[in-house]
Amino acid sequence: MTQQTTTFLSAVYAAEKIPLTDAELARFAGRYPLARAAADSMFELAEAKYESPATVFSALARNPGGPQ
Repeated sequence: MTQQTTTFLSAVYAAEKIPLTDAELARFAGRYPLARAAADSMFELAEAKYESPATVFSALARNPGGPQ
């Protein structure tokens, strides 16, 4: 856990007005590098690097062949 990670996480939680105890901050900061590395590894896949975003789901009810 680095001071930079702790400062970053404190700022994120404070910006969202989420209360965070020192114990929670220490636990999250300890796990953050692993989570960050896992997220970054997704962009290392050549097949996914330039892929377009997923289709957006529309929650509107549709009736194929009938009135919309």
